[in-house]
Amino acid sequence: MKTLNETFFHIKDRITLIGRVWFEDGNLALPWSASGAALRFSGNAISVTLMPYKNDDSDLFNVAMKLEVDGVAHKALVVEGGALTLFADGLGEGEHIARIYKIGESNEPIFLRDLSVLGESPEVLEWHERHELKLEVVGDSITCGYGALGAGDTFVHHEEDATAAYGFLTGEALDAETRIISWSGRGIVRAWDGRIAEKFCEFFTQRARLKKYGMHDFGEWQPDILVINGGTNDGGSGKLQAGEFVEGVRELYALAREKYPRAEIIFFYGAMGVPLAEDFALVMDELLRRDAHLYYLPTEPIEGKPDEIGANGHPSALAQRRFAAELTDFIKKVVLPVRKQIG
Repeated sequence: MKTLNETFFHIKDRITLIGRVWFEDGNLALPWSASGAALRFSGNAISVTLMPYKNDDSDLFNVAMKLEVDGVAHKALVVEGGALTLFADGLGEGEHIARIYKIGESNEPIFLRDLSVLGESPEVLEWHERHELKLEVVGDSITCGYGALGAGDTFVHHEEDATAAYGFLTGEALDAETRIISWSGRGIVRAWDGRIAEKFCEFFTQRARLKKYGMHDFGEWQPDILVINGGTNDGGSGKLQAGEFVEGVRELYALAREKYPRAEIIFFYGAMGVPLAEDFALVMDELLRRDAHLYYLPTEPIEGKPDEIGANGHPSALAQRRFAAELTDFIKKVVLPVRKQIG
């Protein structure tokens, strides 16, 4: 039995990077939900070591991670101040596909440091996933998969999984290269508690949640389809002023179109209630007249559907699959035919 030890930086040309990620001091930074890396290796066991997790938010002491090997998931919680090793063994000697995801939220990125492969002739093989379609999803806790794996009025960190949420599932159904940019509790204009803080327009343009990591370079990757799921926290804040939300949607649309001039843009709304349905319909009717590559897709709320309510009143995994099915069907039947017309 032999062991191959590599840093992620050393194998970066042999693996597929997932999401808005980058290398810092030789470590792979995972800032957003469902960001990570995919690789092919030869051996019978694999382990991934993370740098000690730094945290500045008492609500984010633990961050859920997932190592998926040949479709089988191995999960763990990164605890503030500590390092973590994810591993899978007893795989059987041969070639395997591994995917590492940050499935929970964190303000500071999670950093992947080392990779170890065990086997008779352990090796990380050159392999890159190829997708014809690029999808980006921007949203709040619904997009994060907050509460999707739980039930009841409370929430614990292992009940959140971005890979169980509609955005990631839609990407899988479309076989798309998918990026998730999401932040629980945030809104297009106002956060859940009424504050005007970390609006969609702000964190959408950032490399990570914390501004100290700089601004995202939109020139390095352009999606074919951008999905924006916002308004839930705005509507629940109780602090919106007259006309504020409509103007916020206009501002967000203008920013998205500026950054992604050739993308199909879908606004998706209604999963956790529709208090802003009239405002949304009003502003979208105005914008749709100007942009043939803009779409509005409302969905039915989870209210009154016990099986669709997960932890802390958020969509369950069942609801998330419904949203994904609706969005996938809409993209296939409405959006992609329009895109094909322009080549």
